[in-house]
Amino acid sequence: MVLDNVAKKVLDTIDGNNDMPWFTGNLLDSTGIGVYYHGTLRKYTPRKIANEPQYYAGEEDIWGFKKLEDALMMGQTLYSQGIWIVIYTAVPYAFELNEFNDNHEGFFDNYVLDELVETTFQQITKLR
Repeated sequence: MVLDNVAKKVLDTIDGNNDMPWFTGNLLDSTGIGVYYHGTLRKYTPRKIANEPQYYAGEEDIWGFKKLEDALMMGQTLYSQGIWIVIYTAVPYAFELNEFNDNHEGFFDNYVLDELVETTFQQITKLR
């Protein structure tokens, strides 16, 4: 399906991007895509690179891949009607990195969202 192709392409872009901010690798591990068909999940997750947990705001042992798995599974209820593609960055500090990190400000809003829109447009254009 079109959304599966989009998810694969966007994940490849995220997974292969050297500009994504990371210290322990948990941010990348927490970034993935869920494609939901009336609640049925197809998940696209990055390669795991973190070998230690992250700590943030008093929360210890933050493992990105676990946060992503929880978010993907929760989406089966949230997106149980219709067809959805959802990009997750599930660690609690992702917002701050996106909004306030001088070196990577807007990484998710600009780079990842632009890739999603462009790839979706390309896939839909192929259908014509």
